[in-house]
Amino acid sequence: MVDVCDGATDVPIGVLQNKPVANQAAEVITLAGAITKVVSDGSSVNIAIGDPVVTDATGKAIKKTASGGWYNGIALEASAADGKVIPVLLTGAQQLA
Repeated sequence: MVDVCDGATDVPIGVLQNKPVANQAAEVITLAGAITKVVSDGSSVNIAIGDPVVTDATGKAIKKTASGGWYNGIALEASAADGKVIPVLLTGAQQLA
């Protein structure tokens, strides 16, 4: 079972690569060092290259701004819009000091 990391205490393990329907397998990339594309929301807080990213309640990548909690990737492209697809370098679950 796959669930969106939508809380500060959720620990991310990867990024969903498909949109499975009932009884269909979820494809999740988990390899630290891999690059994958994600849908971002940089509309309220812009995402810059190199920013750590987390998911919001809808599963979109947003800039990690608060200390503590977990993130799973580093933005490789900037985003200042909702719905922009950007590449992310997966880091494995990390905490922002």
